[in-house]
Amino acid sequence: MLANALPRKINRMPAVRGEITENASLDGISWFRTGGAAEILFRPSDIDDLRVFLQGIDAGIDVTVLGLGSNVLILDGGVPGVVIHLGKNFSDISFDGNDVIAEAGALDVAVSR
Repeated sequence: MLANALPRKINRMPAVRGEITENASLDGISWFRTGGAAEILFRPSDIDDLRVFLQGIDAGIDVTVLGLGSNVLILDGGVPGVVIHLGKNFSDISFDGNDVIAEAGALDVAVSR
């Protein structure tokens, strides 16, 4: 099902520095090591790359954002549209007074310290 729509969507992706992969298995991202494929997987290189991608993507394409993949169950049937994986390039932790600001790629154990 997902494979039929790939050529159209992959050709409509904005030009970015990060990695864009079609029909990418997500079982290596999920901590449970289960789940199907992302129709399109985008791994941005940094926040500016993510910004360019989000500003340039067609509004009709579904977008799902994943951090490190903990506490997430991915359907065996896959995820349509684009999955944005915010991994170690998005793992900064900072503090603003009593507030902790943790990016989506920060490990829970690192945030809890």
